[in-house]
Amino acid sequence: ELATDYEGAISAYQETLMILNRLDRKSETLKVLKHISDLLIKHNQHAQALAFDLEILTIQEGLGDKSETAATLNNIGYIYNYLNEKELALQYFLESHEVLKEINADDEFYVGDMIILVNVGLIYQSMFDNQTALNYFFEALKTKDARDDPIEMSRIYNYISFTYNYLSNLEKSELFAETAINLAELYDADEILIDSYKSLSDIHYQLGNHQSALAFFKKYVQIKDSLASKAMEMRQAELQRRQEVDKKEQEIKLLIVEQEIKDLALRELTLESNQRERDIEILRRDQEIQRIRLQNQLAEKEKAEQVLRLTKTELDAEKKDNEISLLQKDKHIQSLALKQNDLEQKERDREIQLLERDKALQELELVRQQNLIYFILG
Repeated sequence: ELATDYEGAISAYQETLMILNRLDRKSETLKVLKHISDLLIKHNQHAQALAFDLEILTIQEGLGDKSETAATLNNIGYIYNYLNEKELALQYFLESHEVLKEINADDEFYVGDMIILVNVGLIYQSMFDNQTALNYFFEALKTKDARDDPIEMSRIYNYISFTYNYLSNLEKSELFAETAINLAELYDADEILIDSYKSLSDIHYQLGNHQSALAFFKKYVQIKDSLASKAMEMRQAELQRRQEVDKKEQEIKLLIVEQEIKDLALRELTLESNQRERDIEILRRDQEIQRIRLQNQLAEKEKAEQVLRLTKTELDAEKKDNEISLLQKDKHIQSLALKQNDLEQKERDREIQLLERDKALQELELVRQQNLIYFILG
């Protein structure tokens, strides 16, 4: 895209489409339509992108290209899902699934595309058809892509764990969450572990195992904070990189200006015969260089100050958000701890009651024995 803004690029692509349509060059037309769709999606214009993807689908079906048709059906399903049109999204994902099964009909081990199967499962889950969602998640586990990618496999285990939780089958939900953790830990997949530990914390809380729920919740918080810290470090590194690039660009521009001025001064020196006029011209050029340097230094200083102010504002906001989040976490942890203490206190009270009852029984037995002795002795 040579245009500096995406609307200009869209306009240029549409003009190209008009020419290609007149020439009936479908292959090039498809490429341009895909560029337009990708560009619109990149700028969150999914509803507009949908029209172009539907046009792409019509052309591909006419050409009989099943592989590309399956990919476009999946893209349309993705767009409808983004637009919260769940039933339409499901329709196109399933159509894509069926086309791929036709293409791979000779492969007896082929069950489908992992991503499509997971997408279908997630849509059924959002429609509260959890049993059907489970069927598609288990099918996704059988795919070659899942077998070759342990991290994606652990992600699917998490989806299965969540679904069993929705079905109130906490035993199986716990089993698949633990399986996801065992696999994700081998690859340091924190983005998977954070969901797994949160799931286990919820499961144990529902089971009344508050101590275990608290332990898993602490692990969840630890990973979440670590991911947030890494994200902040990456943003700071990117900001520093941009500053360095901008600084280098300014230095290069200044060097170019200085070189141009030197070249001009050299040409002037060659052509000028009057020493005084030559000296005056050189002095003027030197003054111009100093002026340009001063302007660039002032501009660079102002830009650096703006970046620092922006960075400080962002860091202060994030610090405040983190403090609020920590307060909420502490409150939740304290609540769990209080419930655990309450359970322990009730257990101690029950033990005291049992001891008091045993003591009373012993006293009664002692009185009975004394009465028996009095009876025997007359």
